[in-house]
Amino acid sequence: MLVHGYHLGIEDQGVYLPGIKQLLDPGIYPYDANFFLVQLQATLFDELIAGSVRLTHLPLVWTLFLWHLGSIFLLLLGCRAISRRCFREPAAQWAAVGTVAALLTLPTAVSAKRTLLARKESTAMRRISFRSIELEEDGTSLV
Repeated sequence: MLVHGYHLGIEDQGVYLPGIKQLLDPGIYPYDANFFLVQLQATLFDELIAGSVRLTHLPLVWTLFLWHLGSIFLLLLGCRAISRRCFREPAAQWAAVGTVAALLTLPTAVSAKRTLLARKESTAMRRISFRSIELEEDGTSLV
């Protein structure tokens, strides 16, 4: 969180947030709610978050943030349990957990593409990437 930050409402949340808001206030989207509700039929995420908001009486943004923190904690706790079965040394166990934690800061393919295209610095990186692809296609070894 400290490295990558918390970004409310981006990526898939563009579909989930309206679905959660619809469950909390059924009259909020009187027209075309099926646009996002159809996509949420296969998950329980929206019902889980809306139920959490009702249960805790916290604002939606805080509920989502706390679920986000909790899910990261549980993921890393699970990694710790697995690493304890794989490694005897505590340093190796924590290194495994730290590796997963570090990998969480990497952007996904979609967000990486948006980030690269949005930044001025990406021009040089795109040139390097395209040049490396050209060299690979020509059979030139990059290593």
